Amino acid sequence: MLPDISDPNKQPSALFAANSVRFQHMAIAFLVHAEELFQHCRPTWTWPHLQSLALTSPLLRPDWDNSEPIEQLLGRAGVLARQMPRLHTLVLWNGARGHALCLDHVARNMVF
Repeated sequence: MLPDISDPNKQPSALFAANSVRFQHMAIAFLVHAEELFQHCRPTWTWPHLQSLALTSPLLRPDWDNSEPIEQLLGRAGVLARQMPRLHTLVLWNGARGHALCLDHVARNMVF
């Protein structure tokens, strides 16, 4: 069942999440953070067409002193990626003056 996207009062992260099941490629920088988007994705959803996903997260910064939120973000990304059978590129990144961090996963030898 596709998610309901008709409610104009939904948060942008909820709208992007609901629409994402229809996309082939999705890249959002700073408007909606990865952890917000992932929070709105339901375990029953699948992304049959999504091939690439690039999102930002303020958690990815050099001054972090607690790795638990980053581990949770990566764990959630991994769980959702299993529901994206065509996904070949997943990028989680953050950047600002004086620093940048990018976690980039590219799948090789994919068979559809």
